[in-house]
Amino acid sequence: MRERDEVMRESDEVMKESNEVMRESDEVMRESDEVMKESDEVMKESDEVMKENDEVMKENDEVMKENDEVMKENDEVMREHGMRRPLSGRFSLG
Repeated sequence: MRERDEVMRESDEVMKESNEVMRESDEVMRESDEVMKESDEVMKESDEVMKENDEVMKENDEVMKENDEVMKENDEVMREHGMRRPLSGRFSLG
């Protein structure tokens, strides 16, 4: 009878330890889920920023093309009036 009581106590102890390990495992799983959710949010934000960056770069390219066109038109008008662009890239009135 005594041996049976000892085995029962040991079994209860093992069950308690097992329950504690399960609780800790559940907590780690919850924390892991939170980290995954945060990581997903960061990835979504990063994707949005990259899309915005692409849009800005496209707009910048368009502005640069427009600027090139204006510069060509300016050069053409200056040539029509017998002027040339100086090496500095700027015209002087002087």
